[in-house]
Amino acid sequence: MRKLIACLCLALFAALPSGVIAQDATPIASPATTCAPATRDESITVAETYLGVWNSHDVATFDEIADPGVIHHWGQGRDTVGIPDLKTATAAFFVAFPDLAMTFDDVLVDGDKVVIRWTLTGTQDGPFFGIEPTGITATWTGVNIYRISCGKVVESWGEADGLGLRQQLGAPGTVATPQP
Repeated sequence: MRKLIACLCLALFAALPSGVIAQDATPIASPATTCAPATRDESITVAETYLGVWNSHDVATFDEIADPGVIHHWGQGRDTVGIPDLKTATAAFFVAFPDLAMTFDDVLVDGDKVVIRWTLTGTQDGPFFGIEPTGITATWTGVNIYRISCGKVVESWGEADGLGLRQQLGAPGTVATPQP
């Protein structure tokens, strides 16, 4: 059984598009920054505003709250690098799920990182990475981690139940890969 699971995992990773991977994308720490460290409440506000785009569907918010070189590690598929790439990848979800809404289930802070556990619900009324519109309302969960510097998100990591989502939409056995 372990061999089967290991083979399936390797097959999934081999099927993912090539491109930037998390270890390669993480920027080298810059020299001393000129801003004061954010307070716990300031960090939470930045992360919640950034993730709040999933409720407002206003990707222009990234212009205000994300560093121009922001990197998002989607957990599956390729990373997005820069605000335009992040906007395109995020907006694809709003086309597929026009009524998409998120709740923040837990928020934790440790130094320059904020962790938010969330739940998304939406009705798939548009195409979603190869799945034609189903009209199905799906709910899935995930966790995002945000690294914040000088009041901006500079890097984030997302882990979502993409397989559970795709199964709800009637596409079992496939891997959700957010790409623009």
